[in-house]
Amino acid sequence: MEQTFVEHGFLPERDPLKEFPHDSPLAVLDELGRDLPSLLEDAGFRKLVRGLRLPEWSLPDPCDRPEETLRQLRLYYVRLGFLASAYVNQVGLPPETVLPHNVAAPLCRACELLGRPPILSYDGYALYNWKRFDPAGPIALGNIDTLQNFVHLYDEHWFILVHVEIEAIAAEILAAIESAAAAYTSGDSATVNRDLAMIAGAYSGGFRRKWIRPSTSRRFDPTSASSNASSTKG
Repeated sequence: MEQTFVEHGFLPERDPLKEFPHDSPLAVLDELGRDLPSLLEDAGFRKLVRGLRLPEWSLPDPCDRPEETLRQLRLYYVRLGFLASAYVNQVGLPPETVLPHNVAAPLCRACELLGRPPILSYDGYALYNWKRFDPAGPIALGNIDTLQNFVHLYDEHWFILVHVEIEAIAAEILAAIESAAAAYTSGDSATVNRDLAMIAGAYSGGFRRKWIRPSTSRRFDPTSASSNASSTKG
């Protein structure tokens, strides 16, 4: 198993980039991303999107200079992926079946470079969509926030962040799996039992009890969500 999975699980090896350099032509996407929840409440959002001049990806292929460009490319994908999904699925309007070229072309290019389908998926929605308040602190609820959202409600932040913390905890499980496999091969039953107990504890004490059930329900306000959808329709 690659060391990055043992240390970070399926989260990126380095924390996601929070924003583009201020002098970068891509920085306009940060402003657009911050405004997206407000823009989505306007019935004219789709018309506005069709008129946008979005920056094309002009940096080197991340395969050539991964340390300098991969984090920017992932943020580029997150911003465009959210914009595309928002355009197609704007609340209060029928779904769109055609994505305008000015959004589709750069999104397809970004996804081609990342080796993935051109659609906002779990990686863009969660794995690359977080930041730490304290860079030296844990990847855990209370020390992380989202980079991009569809709505102003904190419910969406919380839904995403619960999954980010789960992914961070999963790294410990992957490490235990690798350790248990090596111990089994060498006949070290004590280590195998220790690692299996750690995996079981992470599931029952972390995923199932502590993070998934209380955290997701504690932050969800169905009344506010319903009100937000109604206001968007108006």
